[in-house]
Amino acid sequence: NPFHIMRLVNTIRDLQPDIIHCHFESLIRFLHYTPGKKVLTVHGISRQYDKILSKYDMVFGITHDVCTDLARRGLNAMPVLVYNGIDHTLIKTKTRYDKPEFRIVCVGRLNHQTKGQDLLLMAIHEIIYAHSIKNINVHFLGDGPSLCHLLNLAHQLDIAPYCKFIGFKPRNWVFHNLCNYELLVQPSRREAFGLSIAEAMMAKVPVLVSNIPGATEVINRGNLGYKFEAEDSHDCARAIIDIMKAYSNKEIKSMTEAAYNYAVSHFAISDISKQYLNQYRLLLTK
Repeated sequence: NPFHIMRLVNTIRDLQPDIIHCHFESLIRFLHYTPGKKVLTVHGISRQYDKILSKYDMVFGITHDVCTDLARRGLNAMPVLVYNGIDHTLIKTKTRYDKPEFRIVCVGRLNHQTKGQDLLLMAIHEIIYAHSIKNINVHFLGDGPSLCHLLNLAHQLDIAPYCKFIGFKPRNWVFHNLCNYELLVQPSRREAFGLSIAEAMMAKVPVLVSNIPGATEVINRGNLGYKFEAEDSHDCARAIIDIMKAYSNKEIKSMTEAAYNYAVSHFAISDISKQYLNQYRLLLTK
């Protein structure tokens, strides 16, 4: 609707901003005649808007992998790395590591083609029936187009009693309840950053991710969490069993403590906002 575009442009002209910070590449098409420097945060890897990116005065990437990709795409200047920010003060931290039931959580849009929830279901099936481990269940937080597919798969694998699809929950619910789980699994096939991974680290919950660049970067290249071979449900099952053993050996607490400290020092929203402000000032002095 052109009315909304005109309204946006008029609002920006009234505000006379120094900086206009966009989070969607094509917005620059509507900002040619507005005041202020235009900057963009790129949240994933896509070739769709290559020609548009060079029209921004500064471009940010949320991971090294995104920045490396951006650097190949004809920008006016090198992209700047600024991670996603999280208010860790709102996240309740885990205090008990001795619960008899091993509860797994998977947070994200239910789209198995990108998020890989089907791999986790197959791993749970293997753990239960090949390794006879029954004190386990998994909760899926989120909604999306794969809900029916995943429900059917859980029934086909005969693991429906061990799976619960909770649906979408607001951020404050997630922040308050992450600490009740023993493990967060992010089995993504594609992931630019993985916000829920960093949130789990801030909740002092161990994390298991597929070994794709965006997810492993959040856990410091695998040093502060666990990883499995992407697309390999057998390796996912193996990793979950190893983590369960780490709980029984009481090795897990030092890992989660180190992961918490790393996440707070790298992803705290107070620091991320300062990084953006510093880059704005640099841009305005050019």
